[in-house]
Amino acid sequence: MENNINSSKISPTAHITAHAWDMLGLSNAKYFVNQNFKFVFNIIRAFGLPYLVNKKNDYVYFMLEPRHRAIEYFMLSKFPYKQVVEFACGLSPRGMTFSENPEFTYIESDLTDMLELKKSKVEKVYKDKKIKRPNHKFIEADLFLDNLSEKISPLLTKDEKTVIITEGLTIYYDMESLKKIFSNIAKLLKKNGGGVYITDIYHEEDMKRNIFNNSVMNLALKFLQIKFYMDIDNSDEGESFFRECGFDYVESINPLLFSKQLGLKTKIPPENGVATIYLAHVF
Repeated sequence: MENNINSSKISPTAHITAHAWDMLGLSNAKYFVNQNFKFVFNIIRAFGLPYLVNKKNDYVYFMLEPRHRAIEYFMLSKFPYKQVVEFACGLSPRGMTFSENPEFTYIESDLTDMLELKKSKVEKVYKDKKIKRPNHKFIEADLFLDNLSEKISPLLTKDEKTVIITEGLTIYYDMESLKKIFSNIAKLLKKNGGGVYITDIYHEEDMKRNIFNNSVMNLALKFLQIKFYMDIDNSDEGESFFRECGFDYVESINPLLFSKQLGLKTKIPPENGVATIYLAHVF
């Protein structure tokens, strides 16, 4: 199958979200900020001009923060697993943050150019601070390739269940592409003793219900000349699709129902949520 997104188009979004994580004060986010993208980041925020008086319309608060904090909250509160693989890791600071715990093995993976950039930034920090972090690992991988499991498995401990994460990835792929990605992830978990895949999906029905937020996101992605998809209409369709891809049990969660637990300062009604978090299990 041909990958339907140019990898050169992923990198700008990684830089833009790096500014969002830094703005939110996430641990270690400052190390991944590229000031050359700050102007673009602010332009995209300005698509939701009412954020100047109402943070509910700032895409950082309605789109990015809930999903990011929810992924970490459910990873830590529901799954006491000690090995994590984050595919399409981009410039997320999670790897540096979670690998501070020596009991965690944190594996970051992306396509070659993005991973090299990420690794160089991390290694510079570790060198400057004289940090040794053997439990923080990097490996290039393409989620579309059938050898994904063979490539990642040697880095995993088979008697320990695994958490696999992707964030902000699914919107860039159609259903055929997602089926390949999800199936490969399910096979990887099955081969290595099971675990859970945590990701976010934007449903067509949620976006239609939230016309303003939908417009902001559409403008932002079109400005970046990125094609995007919202082929899954709702949670029922989403759960069924994950099961078709080889997962044994699937949960779909509106992160705004957990605003207090997530520490969200901007109060957004759950019905105004645009991202759904999926916990797809392999036993």
